[in-house]
Amino acid sequence: MTTMRRLLHIGTLLAWGLWFGGLVTLFLAVTSIFRTFDQQRDIAGQAASGIFRLFNMYCLGVCAGALLLNFLWWLSGRSGRKLVVFALFALATIAASYVTAVLTPKMETMRLEHQTQLPEFARLHGMAMGVYLVETILVFLAGVALPWAARSSADSRRHPPSALQI
Repeated sequence: MTTMRRLLHIGTLLAWGLWFGGLVTLFLAVTSIFRTFDQQRDIAGQAASGIFRLFNMYCLGVCAGALLLNFLWWLSGRSGRKLVVFALFALATIAASYVTAVLTPKMETMRLEHQTQLPEFARLHGMAMGVYLVETILVFLAGVALPWAARSSADSRRHPPSALQI
């Protein structure tokens, strides 16, 4: 693996780690807040709201970094396997963007207007949890696929690519 290709692979791995680790930390932090302030839901909601706003901005930056690094890695040695990782990152980025641009602002408005007990808030909350879960699964799968994608670069130097290879 060339030095540039190796650096781009490492950068993609780091972006993946920051993204996946951030998602896991988000779940742990918000769960902890609501358990700690079980009897004070308003305080828990305020704390969680701040965490979600900050995480959403962080996540969009990491998404952009993962996509850019993965794309540059693909350019340094094109393979279908790297495109699979890119597709997983792209789908997860769509999920992150939807939560950030659509769901979180609606939920935040309802929270500020003290409408968290309404069925609409519960529906939005359920949607957000579902989208975060899908995003987490997609990012996890991208992480599983990263070593597989890296092998395609090493394998192509040992064996000439055939029309049947991905």
